[in-house]
Amino acid sequence: MTPPSLQESVVPRPRVAAVLRELIDDNPVVCVYATAGAGKTTAVLQALDDSPNSIAWLSVDETDAAPGRLLTYLQAALAQAGHDTSEAMSALRAGVPHPEVAGILADTIASLPVTVVLDNAERIASSPDALELVSRLGRYLDE
Repeated sequence: MTPPSLQESVVPRPRVAAVLRELIDDNPVVCVYATAGAGKTTAVLQALDDSPNSIAWLSVDETDAAPGRLLTYLQAALAQAGHDTSEAMSALRAGVPHPEVAGILADTIASLPVTVVLDNAERIASSPDALELVSRLGRYLDE
């Protein structure tokens, strides 16, 4: 739930970090695609290194494709970053449909200085339900 540490041996890539930082600042959703081992996580970490925003980092795996689990972990990452997500979690416990809870979660953080990172998101890409949640979160953040 916390961002991984940068290795001491990492080569700084200031131009890549600057481009990513600008994209993150200007857009509600930024996707970083590359092959495994290309340095996506490192590039995002470098871009967020001096960010004034809190960072809610979630490294997902295949088991996180279950919508309730993904929402719970997103909420935990946001809570660890210092944000109150109790309204969304109350809605989840009350049986509100998962896509709607994602919308509530997005509404909760839309005006807050937070950057949400879903690292290894390709691991949930084969789940229509997980993709719907991520899509709903992004759509509500964009409003």
